[in-house]
Order: sequence, then C-alpha cells, then structure tokens
Amino acid sequence: MLVLDGVRFSYGARVILDGADAVFPSGSATALMGPSGSGKTTLLRLMDGSLKPDAGSVLLDGEPVAEIGRGELLGSLCMRVFQDYRLVPYLSVRDNIMLAVEASQRHGRYRSPGSEGATVDAAGADELLDRVHLHGYADREAGELSGGEQQRVAIARALVLRPRVILADEPTGALDEGNTMVVADLLADIARERDAVVVVATHDPVVARACDRVLRIREHGLVES
Repeated sequence: MLVLDGVRFSYGARVILDGADAVFPSGSATALMGPSGSGKTTLLRLMDGSLKPDAGSVLLDGEPVAEIGRGELLGSLCMRVFQDYRLVPYLSVRDNIMLAVEASQRHGRYRSPGSEGATVDAAGADELLDRVHLHGYADREAGELSGGEQQRVAIARALVLRPRVILADEPTGALDEGNTMVVADLLADIARERDAVVVVATHDPVVARACDRVLRIREHGLVES
C-alpha cells in the first residue's frame, strides 16, 4: 500500500500541499481530482519519487519512497501513464511494449516477476495486448492507431514489469467519451486483478465513477468524496 503521511510541498512561496494524509490500498483505484494548478501532477511526482516532500513522507509498504533507489522505483515498483501516450510511432506495438523491458534491463532496474530468472518476452507482450483489448495489434505501427488504442498500448507498456503502483496523469484527456470509459474501466480492473495501487489524476467524472473512490485536493490537503 502507498501512504502519504503529513506531506508538505511548495514551489518557493507557493504552497501546494500542507500536511496531506492519505492511504492508497493495494487492489484499489483512486481518482485524484482538483482544479487545474491544484497540484495533481505534483502529487503523482511525489508518489513516484521524482520530487521529495519538504516535510512528511511518502511510504510504499512502510518504506519511504525517498529511500528507494530511483532505478528500482521507476522500474518494477512504479510506472507512469501519460496523456500523450509517449509511444514511438514508427515502431510496432509489440516493440513499444518491449522498450520498457529493455530500458529496465539496460539500467539494472528489472526484477523479473514470478520465479527467479523469469523474463518478459514477445509472447508476454502479446498476452498483455489481449488484456487491453488489442488482440492482433502486435505487429501494427503505433502511429497507425487511434488515440484510444495508443493509450491502451501505453497501459500495456506500464504493466509489462508488473509494477506495484500505476500512476496515470490525465490518461483520458485527449480521448472521446467512449474511449474514456474503456480506459477508465481498464485501469480500475487492473488494480483489482493485479492487487496494485492505481491513482488516476483526472478532471473527468466518467473516470471518477470507474474508480473505487475520489480524493480531491482542497486547501492544500486531500479530502475523500
């Protein structure tokens, strides 16, 4: 589980969070909401260790995120999903997914799931595509896909290392309502299936309804609604 314990963070004189507390249980999806500029992306960056709190701590299974090595944290423990997909358009869908594995192996980040010595291969990537409703898309170039399809490839890429935490930053911001519902339901289902912590920063009530609960950034704190 992921825990925020009295987190304070500011940019200079501008306070973003002040004594924020929250618990994000494994197997649950949380929608993180608040007006633009309220600090949703900042909070995700505190969770993935790219920012450090001025006070308080972010804990993953009781261990401060600030004390976990960046390579391990951003490899097998925590993955991000972005609004702009961040795929390589001229590579195949399968190759885009495998890039996450190759990058982790190159930087010594990858801790294989399951038994020791297990690896994620192309067949494993194809199985992930089935899970995100993209059966038969493995050999297509990523740039040929629709926005909703590309976002599902990005989710598959985030899942390939079996992370404990998935942080999605406005993942449906560029999608129509139909694709928004598909992606929102997919993220919520993945949280339960994989016993993962899923946190989705969003403005969209469709996404919020798909999640188990909603946390709002309000007056520099977090309020459940």
